[in-house]
Amino acid sequence: MSADWPIRIFYGLVTLYQGLFGIFVPSSIFHQALESYNGAIAIITCLLAAGGLLVVDGLMAMVRYCTYMNCDPIRPAMQMFHRRRPLLFLPPVFCYYVTLILVNRRMDEGVVVVTSYYVVLALAGVAFCLRDGIISQKAQRGTHA
Repeated sequence: MSADWPIRIFYGLVTLYQGLFGIFVPSSIFHQALESYNGAIAIITCLLAAGGLLVVDGLMAMVRYCTYMNCDPIRPAMQMFHRRRPLLFLPPVFCYYVTLILVNRRMDEGVVVVTSYYVVLALAGVAFCLRDGIISQKAQRGTHA
């Protein structure tokens, strides 16, 4: 169970990168959506928030499992993240899919590569969510036995 923190940090950083990239880089599909649709700011905000929460959760787990520091001060936050952790992976998944649907009609070149990249990111988020949910279920069954 201690080996899942790199996944959270990785996916959180990728999600943060996509959100920031969408704000500042005009060639990004998120930036294109931001220019064309009023609701795209909610998509980028969701990416930034979910990515940030995943990184924070992963860093707390890294501190817990990789150091000898006393984690009692952050234990309530860690328990809150533990209960909701699988749900942190799903908002970016929907953001990737919705943005692809919004912008796909306007992309001219590299449609296959761009679409494949974001579909892989979304599928990775679903896989990480399922993996984390399965790990959480096994941990809960192990404590009740």
